[in-house]
Amino acid sequence: MVSGDRQVVEVFHLSVLRLLMVGADQARFALKGGCNLRFFFKSVRYSEDMDLDAAQSIETHVLKDKMNRLLASATLGNALRASGIQLGAVSAPKQTDTTQRW
Repeated sequence: MVSGDRQVVEVFHLSVLRLLMVGADQARFALKGGCNLRFFFKSVRYSEDMDLDAAQSIETHVLKDKMNRLLASATLGNALRASGIQLGAVSAPKQTDTTQRW
């Protein structure tokens, strides 16, 4: 079980990324910003949101739809519950043609 707000957020981000990487679409988006720096470059930088960049070969709504389905899925809910986390509210504060943020 995780404890502490930052640890909960990071477990959530990693759970979402693990499930997002399932399927043929994985090469059609990129993780950007603080999460990318922390998870792949061992940065001390902490990020509360996850920035995803849709590739030019994918329409913006495809990534948005996939992420919305994932956030509502029982699979993610079960993965989070295993760590003692329950998903509350979901927000999408920045949605552009190049960057999508949840």
